[in-house]
Amino acid sequence: MISIIVTAYNIEKYIGICLESLINQTYKDFEIICIDDGSTDNTINIIKEKAAKDNRIKYITQKNSGVSFSRNKGLELSNGEYILFLDGDDFVDVTLCEKTIKIAKDCNSDIVVYNVASFDNKTKLIERFNFFETKLWKNHKGPYSSHTYKDNKEFYNGNFSAANKLYKKKFILNNNLKFEENLRFEDVLFHLKSFILAKKINLIAEHLYFYRKNRDNSMLTTLVNKTEVTMDIFTITKLAEEFLKQQKLYDSLKFDLYKLKIMLYNKYFLDSNFRIRKLFFETAKKDIEKFEINAKNIKELGDYKRFYIDMLQYNWLTYFMLMKLCTQKNSKLASKVNSIKSIFEENWSNEENI
Repeated sequence: MISIIVTAYNIEKYIGICLESLINQTYKDFEIICIDDGSTDNTINIIKEKAAKDNRIKYITQKNSGVSFSRNKGLELSNGEYILFLDGDDFVDVTLCEKTIKIAKDCNSDIVVYNVASFDNKTKLIERFNFFETKLWKNHKGPYSSHTYKDNKEFYNGNFSAANKLYKKKFILNNNLKFEENLRFEDVLFHLKSFILAKKINLIAEHLYFYRKNRDNSMLTTLVNKTEVTMDIFTITKLAEEFLKQQKLYDSLKFDLYKLKIMLYNKYFLDSNFRIRKLFFETAKKDIEKFEINAKNIKELGDYKRFYIDMLQYNWLTYFMLMKLCTQKNSKLASKVNSIKSIFEENWSNEENI
């Protein structure tokens, strides 16, 4: 049996579509656990209507406590041998359960990963981008190739969502894996811990999960734009560092951690509320100044070397303006600035006193 944990908060327009994509699965042996996280719209009534017609759907309501609390609660209530997490405004392919459970059973997988497509809520178009690239995994010959994190050349890059993976419940319980409560970006830490601890990871390149983008009143987008929630990323990366040290993996994976930090700091600096952008940048800069980088090993940062150098050299406003300028497509000015920056960064990184 699979336990499918669905989190929902004020998504009356989408929860019905989500649940229908589960009810119509070609594999039938599952339960759906809906956690209504204090919705103030008609979400819970739609869940109740669906539950009245299908006894595989269970639900609870709670005061608004966040995604992490909801997922942890769902885990406590689950009866399945395997776990799927699903955000209630998204939906899945009707063959998701059938395809993932077959791989999981045949390979005794701890985690089965599948690809994600985006569904544009405004245009109604589906884009099948690759949430992860199988070519970045060593010795990958298909979904029956079992891996560990050591096979992944860029396990720190992207693919942080818990919602595109089937987990063996015993694996989660044996490793005491939980989502950090009262923090945003909880998926980053859960992903990092689970990938490092898993003994068998299998990959399905097919797009089986559909992420709804450009929807009105997205909770995370609203929080990021209007609050200081992006500062949570510093707590998440600190916990990630502590975990690597506990596992005695910090020395071997510190450059992967550096890349993860640089990527996350850059992303959420650009996304953060303008009111806290200076504080965010200065906090990020203070952290990367602690990186154990010298003229010999800076090349280990790979493509992230540029962001590392720029963060050290510029103030928050200059960095922000350069990032916005240099990411403009088909801009002659952006091309020239990028060319000049490349020369500067290469010369800077060759200095003996880096």
